[in-house]
Parts: sequence; C-alpha cells; structure tokens
Amino acid sequence: MECLPLFIFFSALIFSSTFLNFSMAADTLAPNQSPTDGQTLVSLGQKFELGFFYPGSSKNRYLGIWYRTIPDTVLWIANRNEPLVDSQGNLRISSNGTLVLISGNQSIIWSSKLSEVAAHPVAQLLDTGNLVIVDQARKSSDQYIWQSFDYPCDTRFPGMRLEDNLGTAADRYLTSWKSADDPSPGDFSYRIENHGLPQLVIMMGSVKKHRSGPWNGVRFSGLPAFTNPAFKPILNFDGNQLISTYDPYSDAVMSRLTLNESGLLQRFVTNEKNTEWSLMYTVPNEQCDIYGQCGPNGICRINKSPICECLMGFTPKSQQQWLMLDWSSGCVRSVPLDCQRGEGFVKRAGVKLPDLLQSVVNTSTSLNECETECLKNCSCTAYANAYITGGSGCLMWFGDLIDTREYIAENTEQDVYIRLSASELESIRNSHKMDKAVVKILISAASGMLLLGLLCGFIIIRIRRKRREDLMVIISCSGYMSPEYAIDGKFSVKSDVFSFGVLLIELVSGKKNRGFYHPDHHHNLLGHAWLLWNENRVLELMDEYLKDSCVQLHAQRCIQVGLLCVQKLPEDRPAMSYVLFMLENEEGTLPRPKQPGFFVERSAIETNTALGSEEFGVVTITTLEAR
Repeated sequence: MECLPLFIFFSALIFSSTFLNFSMAADTLAPNQSPTDGQTLVSLGQKFELGFFYPGSSKNRYLGIWYRTIPDTVLWIANRNEPLVDSQGNLRISSNGTLVLISGNQSIIWSSKLSEVAAHPVAQLLDTGNLVIVDQARKSSDQYIWQSFDYPCDTRFPGMRLEDNLGTAADRYLTSWKSADDPSPGDFSYRIENHGLPQLVIMMGSVKKHRSGPWNGVRFSGLPAFTNPAFKPILNFDGNQLISTYDPYSDAVMSRLTLNESGLLQRFVTNEKNTEWSLMYTVPNEQCDIYGQCGPNGICRINKSPICECLMGFTPKSQQQWLMLDWSSGCVRSVPLDCQRGEGFVKRAGVKLPDLLQSVVNTSTSLNECETECLKNCSCTAYANAYITGGSGCLMWFGDLIDTREYIAENTEQDVYIRLSASELESIRNSHKMDKAVVKILISAASGMLLLGLLCGFIIIRIRRKRREDLMVIISCSGYMSPEYAIDGKFSVKSDVFSFGVLLIELVSGKKNRGFYHPDHHHNLLGHAWLLWNENRVLELMDEYLKDSCVQLHAQRCIQVGLLCVQKLPEDRPAMSYVLFMLENEEGTLPRPKQPGFFVERSAIETNTALGSEEFGVVTITTLEAR
C-alpha cells in the first residue's frame, strides 16, 4: 500500500487544545509519524475523522472517531477507560504495528492488541469509520492485523459487528457511557444472547431490561415488521460465532445505533448534506417493551387498560398486587398440570414469544411433531414454531413463560401453544360451544323476527371465567324486532338484518348503540366500531368480561359480520342465510364492510317516513333495558 503524504507538524499547535478540527488531509499513520492534539486523520473519502476531543464539559481528553460533517457525535473511543489529563499526548505506531497512545510524561495510556507482528505496519482510517492496522508487506490490503471495529463502544454503525462467541471474552457488544461527560463503560450493554435461537438484549449489569425476541428466520420476532428505508439487518453464523450486522441501502445515508447512558437504544439517520441527526426510533419505547413487565405467565397488551393480564389457564399469584397494578409476581396455573391423559394446548396468536430461559430448539422438527414431543415430556409447558419461513423448527419451553406480549396489527406470524390441564381444556371447549350456541340463538331470534315478528325475549348466558366466577349476562332481544313491523305494520328484511348486526356488535362490546358516548368523537357505537375496524384495532371493542372466555378470532369475526349487516345501503347487507353461513364457517374469507348506516330516533307519529328509511339504512329501535 502506497502511503499518502506524510503529516506536516506545526509545533505551535502541539500544546494547543483549541484546534481539534484541524486536519492534515491524510488517512494513514506510519511509524515515523506522531499526530498530537489539534491534528487529525481523515478517511480518503472525507467521511470520517480521527483525533482528540473533550466530551461534554470534561477536561479529560480522548482519542476518538466521528463523522467529519458532524464532529459533535463521537462513534468510537480508543482510551475510554484511561483519559489524558493534559494536551501533550500523542498517537504512535510501533515498528511491529502496535498503536500506542502516549501521555505528556511518556507513559502508555492505551495500546492496541495485535494478533500478530507486522513487518511494515501502517495505520489507516477507512471510509467505513474503521481504524485498521495493515502490513504493507502482504499482497492483500484487506487483511487487518487489528481493527477498531472489534472493540465497539456505545455506538454501532454500518460494517461494525456484534458477536456472540459462546460467551467468551471475544464477545463484541455495545456499552453505554457513564454520563455525557464520562465515556467510560456505564451500566448498560447491548449484546447478542443465544439460547438456541439468538436475540438482542439490553442489560443493566446482569439484569435484563429489554429483548428483541428470538430470530424467526426473517427478523427478530419482537421488532416491528417493516422495511426500513435506511438499512437492512443481517444475521450470520460463522463457525461458532453468531454475527449481527446491518448494511445501508445507500452510501448517501448515514445511520448509527447508540446505547445512551440511560439504557435507551436509539437509531439515528442523516445524509451527507445534513449536519444534524434524525431520530428513527427508541427502544424501549412503551411499557410492553420493558422486560418481564407482566411477570411470569402474564401477557402485556399495550392497547388494553390495564396492560397486563394472565395467559389463558392462569390467575394472578397475588390478586391484591394486581389490583394495585403491580404485576411483578405474575400468574400461576388455575389447575396444575399432572401429566394425565387429556392434557393439551391452547393457541395464543400474534405474540412476541416468551423468553428462552428454559427451552430446547430442534430446527428439523415440524409443528405437529413438536406438539407430540411436548406432550411426551411432563415438564414441557409450551411449544411454538422456531421459524416463520415454511413453519419449520420446534421450540419448547420447560418453565414459566416470561416476557410475552401481544401484537395485533403486526408480527402476527408468531403463535405459542400453551399446555393446559384436561379440565381447563374442557372448560374452554364448553365456553366455545356456548359462544356458538349463543350465535345460533341470535340467528334463530333474527329469523323469528323475519318470519313471525315476535319478541325473542331474554337470553341468559353463563360464562365461566378463569377465576371461577360466574358472570350473568342478560341480553335484551325484544328491542330488535323489525321497527317497520312493530310500529307501522310493514315488513323489511334488510332492516331486520341491520338490527341483527346492531345486536351482534352490542353483544361483543357489552355496550348499547343508543346513548353510546366516546370522548374522542361524536359517533355512536356503530361509528366507533367502524373507526376501530379501519385502524386495525377492532378487538379493542370487545367487552373486558368476554376476553378471558372468548377466542379473539371468533369475536373479531362476529364484529366483522355485524358491520356487514349494518352497512348504509340495504343492497350491500347480506341475507340472513349468508349471515348464518359466515358465522358457522370460521375458515371462510369475509368481505370488507362498508360504512355503516346510523340510527336516528323518530316518534311513533312519523309513520309516513317508514318507507323512506329503507333507502338510507335509517331504522327506529324500541329497546327494553335489562335491570
């Protein structure tokens, strides 16, 4: 490698600390050179710069690397544990290739660790921001004797790797600064953790504060499922090493991932024309991002209030603590497992899989084989697909399920199957049968309205909750007889379908359409359901009392069918026979509902408007309030 022009030393600047941006326009350092305070190395493409700096208000001096256009952001520091206390230090490269930082009294502050000795060493700052030592005697210039990328600080930028080397001292991870004035290693680290499947974790000392979720073959399962316009993540297995990197889509984009002194991981981006960073995201960003927020066997649901609840088949370990919104004690099984015949699994869909604290991974086993293997082992508490690509791989848990969270609109590929006792499964099956029986009763009631115009009376449903409490839900159907028939003596098929849709949405939500109020808008219950549907948040409509005894997919289907029934134009509403088909055939694909019609109240003397109401989907409802 041919060296660029040598450094030009200006003795007047040697003891100055005010010319930190002064550059010598060279990217290499040879053994006969020694840059001091005020002198910098600049990469060949003018992207990165190496020199001395003072962090914050500190009077200590450090050797670091930064983007040349944004010098206030230091990406890497050589002597973060041993600062220079004066401006007389300098950087040298020895004849064998060792980089050495010397203080004013000629003591060694910091030195590189060489894997081998170089015959003709040169240090070079690359356009990747990597400070490397190469041996010019070698034919290949990309074989580095030493590189700064092997010693990350608090920031990861393109090309820098995080590595898990079986927990050895060769692990490479980020560590936060102690403070804005002190770049020495702080309390937080960001690293790869590998218990069969790799994941990225933020640690405070030995305590886990956040995790990305395990790698699912495409991405880390707990991270958002979106295509990042700035970079693409890469995960590679290289022998016994697990390596995580990311590559930018464009050289014009500059991106960095920084672990700050508060333990927040932040992604910043900018481009060559800007001198300021834009924040893309912060992790943890919400309560459900905090590790173990809901304790053992709990699940965090960010769109619910409170955000924590127990997984199906579990109850709070301390009811009093949960009432005080302290979920740290988590949940325990309602009925303990006894490994007897009849035990099985219930699926929880769309989650970040529980932490892999006590788990086993078999990458060649199918999901059906995984279920069989889990049932064979009395200690197996749950199983899941290891990878979403092709549904392959078996992941089994053998203890409490920690740090599970729900996703609704994204990351819905990951499902976990939780083992329950025979009695718990029977209770759930009975509950589902009751749900379907209720639907059939409602359909029969609606059909009765169509055929006979009779009151359907009261339906009494007993829902057995996991706390073993019986909840009496009384639904008044007598208010959903055809309004034209009841008031005007006229028969209207589409209006009865509309009324049934209202009943279905009221049943799932536990709220009445008339008199419904929401602080954020003026719409009635149907309008509210429509807004939630368009925002992919329709499950927020579900009554809190139903969520433990009802399958969410069934509830969502009921709401969708209800919205189809209450569409504004009568010709868009399905026939009751098709409503029956949609409710009984759970695998069938449903059409997207259109905007609903609205209920307006009219008096009994407005008989001349009954025919016109059919055009606009406007009906009159006479309700009986259950007491």
